[in-house]
Amino acid sequence: MVYDSNMVCPDCGQLLEETPVTNIDKSFRCKNCGGFWIENWVVNRVAEGQMRELPEVKTEVAKFVGKTNQCPVDSSPLFGDNSSQIPPEVTAEKCSHCGWWWFPADNIFKFKKAYEAKTNYLKWWKGHREVTMLAIPAILVLVMAVGLSLGVYNLTHTQGTGVIAASVTEFRAEYLGGGVEVVRFKTGETISFVSFRKLADEVWGPTELSKTNDGWYETRLQGLDEDQIYQMQIAGKRFYFKTK
Repeated sequence: MVYDSNMVCPDCGQLLEETPVTNIDKSFRCKNCGGFWIENWVVNRVAEGQMRELPEVKTEVAKFVGKTNQCPVDSSPLFGDNSSQIPPEVTAEKCSHCGWWWFPADNIFKFKKAYEAKTNYLKWWKGHREVTMLAIPAILVLVMAVGLSLGVYNLTHTQGTGVIAASVTEFRAEYLGGGVEVVRFKTGETISFVSFRKLADEVWGPTELSKTNDGWYETRLQGLDEDQIYQMQIAGKRFYFKTK
């Protein structure tokens, strides 16, 4: 990987600063919103508990401006991971080209705490042997998931179909004002609800879907906060929209 002193944060556009996570790695962090840009093996070390003490950065929605959702190195798209090895409340995205990981805001700390809890559980209930096998399967699953995402990305761009994610062919969000947003998308899968949350929140909430005669899934979100960024998770992929 070619390191660039002008690499910018995928979430807020600020410059990334070199910030080792394990003392022996070359990782980068956004001092504005707190996100981490790290390699595969560093993710493995964090899962094993080998992360040095680092301060968390208080995350405010106002910090998430200039979002690109692109790799800081080569501008390739970042794909979210929804495998069983990533806790549901942790957001982790990976570059489809260079393979580095982006953990927004304080998600790397959540990831570490989740694996500490899993390790303690297995230590008391499943035995020591399973504890030592935690990290390697996690990375194998992540690599497989990204390989699939990369294949979909290359296929869709080669064919020119304009597919945004693996199984979502179109995604549109329209803010109507007064905390109401209408989200519409097309997918080949049969689904009845999706999850969404405000970007700075930890908890995802479900919303039911209806399907139109022309094949669009649609949901009307109400009670949203003005001028905020929201995430919606559809078929394992994350999409962003703003209430403005």
